[in-house]
Amino acid sequence: MSKGTIIYIGGFALPDKNAAAHRVINNAKILRELGYNVVFISKIVDKLATSNNKKMVKYYGFECWEIELKQSKVEMVKALFEISSIKPILEKYSDLKIVIAYNFPAIALLKLRNYCSDNGIKCLGDITEWYGTKDKSLIYKLIKGFDSTLRMRVINKMLDGLIVISNYLLNYYENKKNIICIPPLVDLSDEKWIFKEEFKENKMTFVYAGAPSSEKERLDIIVKCINELSYYYPVVLNIIGITEEQFYSIYKIHSHFNFHSDAIIFHGRLNHRKTIESVKLADFSLVIREDSRLTKAGFPTKFVESITCGTPVIFTDNSDLKRYVQNGMNGYIVTIDNFKEDLEKIIKANAEIRVDNNIFDYKSYIEDTQQFMEMIFNK
Repeated sequence: MSKGTIIYIGGFALPDKNAAAHRVINNAKILRELGYNVVFISKIVDKLATSNNKKMVKYYGFECWEIELKQSKVEMVKALFEISSIKPILEKYSDLKIVIAYNFPAIALLKLRNYCSDNGIKCLGDITEWYGTKDKSLIYKLIKGFDSTLRMRVINKMLDGLIVISNYLLNYYENKKNIICIPPLVDLSDEKWIFKEEFKENKMTFVYAGAPSSEKERLDIIVKCINELSYYYPVVLNIIGITEEQFYSIYKIHSHFNFHSDAIIFHGRLNHRKTIESVKLADFSLVIREDSRLTKAGFPTKFVESITCGTPVIFTDNSDLKRYVQNGMNGYIVTIDNFKEDLEKIIKANAEIRVDNNIFDYKSYIEDTQQFMEMIFNK
């Protein structure tokens, strides 16, 4: 018998089109194991939409209401302030117990919290980022900066509970009684994680898979260093997620690199299954990020997926990543300042690295989540 319905709301593109989708699906699997009926409301901007649209579909056995917003400044601003498109869906579920808002805009979140309070529903936040405004326009800084500050510093503290992605956020909200830290998770029983043995190249193969931003990812340093090292060592870097032209645009690079003998290969955007197959075939994946509040507060899904593929990760010390690297297992920690030298040592050593690919399975977090849910209802 169901314990009631939980509705998960946010800008995730189900079933697997962004990192947010992977996170909420696996969190929902935990909640389903605990006896809840989980329903999604996905609010996403569709570049091709000519008008707003709403439909109900199913993913992994979960009902999902998809609200497609046309790409216009008016609709984008409205999304920061209104929940009128959400209320009719909430009212469809007479046994609604909890609403979980995923990185929801501040004013809309406050309205949602008040609606839940008036109707005897618990309102929780799933917090995975602390957005910055570096290199953004003045208008963006004013709107998004205000929104982020209000949500992170004020409104999140008013909610009935918080699910956070990192210990940085756990420590920031340390006075919040009802809180749990859950990193990005996977479902190891999903067939996409079961691979056949395939032939690997003679070259040492590195992979970057993701959608980089100049604010946190240093893909530019990765490309520069591996290109230089390729003159002396048989190495190749596969870049998945962006094209070569997008790379130059993101990092504002005006003169193109002189790539050495196909050492750097841009594959553009691939579907999720092809992406993880490419990660599986690599010797190492790369997560090179600046040390900032943005990277401390978040947790890169690409790290989780690489470990689950059995591929060790070369990464800089941010978020909680070094917690998962012990005694030579799962990868290497490097620094941005000495990245080329650190990488050359790894190439020369050519050592076999053990990887524990079970550590992010969602089933490992069922017991902790059950205790969290009991705290929510015993508040």
